[in-house]
Amino acid sequence: MLVSSRRWGVFYVQRAFQVVSNVLVREIRELSPAVKGFTLHVCNPNLTFRPGQWVDLHIPEENIVGGYSITSTPLCLQTASTIDLAIQYSTHPPAHWMHTKCKVADKLSIQVGGDFYYYPSSPGEERELLLVAGGMGINPLFSILQHQVHAHSSRKVKLLFVARTASSLLFKDQLERLCANSDAIEVQYFVTREVSLNPKINSCRITREDLTQAVATLDLLNLFCFVCGPPPMTDNVVQCLRDVGVPQNCIQYEKWW
Repeated sequence: MLVSSRRWGVFYVQRAFQVVSNVLVREIRELSPAVKGFTLHVCNPNLTFRPGQWVDLHIPEENIVGGYSITSTPLCLQTASTIDLAIQYSTHPPAHWMHTKCKVADKLSIQVGGDFYYYPSSPGEERELLLVAGGMGINPLFSILQHQVHAHSSRKVKLLFVARTASSLLFKDQLERLCANSDAIEVQYFVTREVSLNPKINSCRITREDLTQAVATLDLLNLFCFVCGPPPMTDNVVQCLRDVGVPQNCIQYEKWW
């Protein structure tokens, strides 16, 4: 659930996302023991979104609206009329319904929202990106990273991704493939509730040193940072980035719990 966000005052302010669309559930799959992925067919051709945005999900049987980040890209919407969501199980009514009652061909509705996104309007406005994700905070950042690939950007993207366990590192297989196919993309993994035997996964939290080293590998004068995760983790990462010299107006964050 989104609890807060902050947006740069100088970067693509847009609030024209008022289009509501019916959607049909096309596919349901297991992404982890606690997370299901949903592919939704979008019925309204006028619906658009920016990488990193979320949708309000309206379920006919529920009075409470669910808010979930889109994990796919605008290209998928343009070419296949679909968006993807990743929803973690909880007792919150919308998430509980999606996990226990939702089935293929169900009809729901969505509306795009949020000012946490990256969508340069021309190649000259692209920047190098540092993405820092905690748990389900990977969702909007996965959309942003994939969009960079779809846009054939040569700008560097570095992702630091921390979760409780290796099984909670959502989209890890896809991320590994993206890294294998692009020298511009690098991902570091961290887990906090187990000791991983995988040499590619660090068994610790993301530290100030990790962030300092990540920033040092990127062009500070052409860098945007996106941080999404639980509030304590997000606050700590944002402060560390400021401490190592990243300007405040080049850090965008969103907190989830």
